[in-house]
Amino acid sequence: YTYSDGSYASGTFESNTFTNGSYHIENDFGTYTFTIANGEPISVEMTLVSGTTYSGAMSNGELSGQAQIKYSNGDQYSGNVSSGQKSGQGTYTWTSGASYEGKWSEDQMDGTGTYFYPSNEDGYKLAGSFENGKPNGECQYYTDSTTHYQTDWSNGKCVKIYE
Repeated sequence: YTYSDGSYASGTFESNTFTNGSYHIENDFGTYTFTIANGEPISVEMTLVSGTTYSGAMSNGELSGQAQIKYSNGDQYSGNVSSGQKSGQGTYTWTSGASYEGKWSEDQMDGTGTYFYPSNEDGYKLAGSFENGKPNGECQYYTDSTTHYQTDWSNGKCVKIYE
């Protein structure tokens, strides 16, 4: 079925209701293809006009579940989202080569995780506790794949190194 605005639904209709299949729409914000099951969107593939792409699950009309996001600046995220925000377990990779694998909350690194430094910076990785997008609490700072120091962090700043 093609609507007057150019969007279209392809799949199963029951009693004049679209129940299963795919629904495609284009607007000023981007292009969206929803997978519909039992009358509800369960996943979406979208390309925004900014260049950001999103491929992932939906629940109760929100971006929730596993997702792959490629941002217009080249950064990428693979992991869980809840209400459209990074939440739960996920991996974010910056175009610089840095990455973070671990827990997220409200779109920020939050909980136990590991930050890998880009190859052009000192340090190999930082493993430990993160809060509000920054290392906070006890972390192991690795200078290479085997040498590490116990460190304490506060709001993104290293405040103590244990010898």
